[in-house]
Amino acid sequence: MCGRYGFTTSDEELSNRFDLETIGFDLRDSWNVAPTHEMPVIEKHSPNAAYLRKWGVFPGFMKGGILINAQAEKVATSPIWKKAYLESRCIVPFNFFYEWKVLKDGKQPYLIAVKDKKLMGFAGLVVTTKNKDGEEHTGYVIITTSANPLMREIHNTKHRMPVILTKEHEEIWLNPDNADDEIVSKCLTQYPESDMEAYMVSSLVNKPANNFPELMKEFKE
Repeated sequence: MCGRYGFTTSDEELSNRFDLETIGFDLRDSWNVAPTHEMPVIEKHSPNAAYLRKWGVFPGFMKGGILINAQAEKVATSPIWKKAYLESRCIVPFNFFYEWKVLKDGKQPYLIAVKDKKLMGFAGLVVTTKNKDGEEHTGYVIITTSANPLMREIHNTKHRMPVILTKEHEEIWLNPDNADDEIVSKCLTQYPESDMEAYMVSSLVNKPANNFPELMKEFKE
């Protein structure tokens, strides 16, 4: 599962990292991106392009509910994800994300990142759905897979983690000509725990309204 993440970068870094020609909007740092927030996603291939999309989709069968994640095991076959999987895959840029470990006396938030908090990308889908009133809505979801050992220890109830794409897999994932399930599915694997870091942070991150750099500070009991 992935329910909160951070995006803190410059135009130049984002453009260089994801091979963008231009960015047609102002970037805004966010240390606490939450569902329904509008954030950059990378779409297409040769050239890549950045778009602002809202996180989450609202399928009519959920009667007002929101979906923010899609399971890697189901994206190629599920009726709600299959069209987007074939036609509108995307990359969701991030610097870190949060997860909550269940303890006897509550939940402890952790910040998780690729080491040195490098700018990376989640595998995502841009999905258009219709709500119960027939109104169309386009948003993005982040794909999850089974957790690696580091994430299993933290996300100790669901044992899931977001799919973090390697540079090699980013090119395969974004290219719409890559429709072979066997090739594309190789992108949706666990990121190695040896390249990741994690530490406890303050419960201030629990509230989406809190959005400032101090959320990243390590919390020491």
